[in-house]
Amino acid sequence: MMDGAFFVGRKEIMDWVNSTLDLNLAKIEDTASGAAACQLLDIMYPGQVPMHKGNNNTLSLLLIYYFIFINL
Repeated sequence: MMDGAFFVGRKEIMDWVNSTLDLNLAKIEDTASGAAACQLLDIMYPGQVPMHKGNNNTLSLLLIYYFIFINL
């Protein structure tokens, strides 16, 4: 049977992201740049995310993700 954690609403996800990252995002679409994902990865893998290289450019974020997972 599927666990209830698989059926979490958008509001609950946004509340978690906002409280974890101390942000004030209003909707899921506000996370589209990937900056929130980089911050979450930085929390999970401290010092592994080159945050200084991020400029909210999708290509650079993909390169950052690649860099992180290659070096884990």
